[in-house]
Amino acid sequence: MRPILPHAKLLALSATLTVNGQGDVAKHLLMKCFRVISSAPTKENISLVVLQRPPLSSKVSSKETYNFVLQPVLQSLKSKGQNFPLTIIYLSGTMDWMKNIILNNLAKDPHESPLKIVFATIALSMGADLRHVLQVIHIGPPKNMEAYIQQVGRAGRSGDECIAVLYFNNSDLGRQGVSKSVGKYCRNDVMCRKNFINSYFGYDATDTGFACKKCDVCNTDLKCSWQFKEPLMLDKKGVVRNAISMYVQTLKLTTITELHVE
Repeated sequence: MRPILPHAKLLALSATLTVNGQGDVAKHLLMKCFRVISSAPTKENISLVVLQRPPLSSKVSSKETYNFVLQPVLQSLKSKGQNFPLTIIYLSGTMDWMKNIILNNLAKDPHESPLKIVFATIALSMGADLRHVLQVIHIGPPKNMEAYIQQVGRAGRSGDECIAVLYFNNSDLGRQGVSKSVGKYCRNDVMCRKNFINSYFGYDATDTGFACKKCDVCNTDLKCSWQFKEPLMLDKKGVVRNAISMYVQTLKLTTITELHVE
């Protein structure tokens, strides 16, 4: 376009660009004198929580690591019924015809829509009017921070308070394509999560405009509702039995009459 319309003004839009990414866009579009209008990517009304889920092992299957999150969520859906907040859970894919049905129902008022939980793999159709989503749950992290912000950003568009919870284990972080920055974000337990995200995108912590009480690092109480109790797997029962057996031997006792591990 530049050779044809050398004096034309261009407008470039993006939902998630780091400061370096903004420079790359300007370079490729041959922008020399340009102005950037942007804001920090974190939203004041979205609380961020990151928790670990059980790791894969010879005794713990992939299905069980997903059930660790899904079973309590589905039990909550069963007990709350229509009062359960509209929730997006990111994990595996769906078909196009089903996606259209989902998007049409997500756009409805919560009292009119039959949907309460939606399973998705990506940011769930950019541009869709999903203003009623109040919870976003990741069972395993996305590949990069840009995808994470887009997916979390599906919540809170009504301005209501909402929450985004990310569950991970070491196998998740070892997946091909998962960036180092995502690994650092998941393992971080010192820096405010919103400051971490804003810093990644090139914004100073003081640019957020609010004091964060809405991440699990700054407010540990946020974890309470989402730290599900991990079931004691068979291999862990063995560890417990061995530990008690060694303790008994130390006391010079010869037998254990009965042992129950719950």
